[in-house]
Amino acid sequence: MSEIGNEDQLDRLTMLIEGRRLRDISDLVFDLAV
Repeated sequence: MSEIGNEDQLDRLTMLIEGRRLRDISDLVFDLAV
């Protein structure tokens, strides 16, 4: 596997993790607001 392919997978994984974290934070803020 090429390094470029690995970086692409890593970026996708990072985006997935950050997206999930943002969703958790927004859910937490929503729960606190209610």
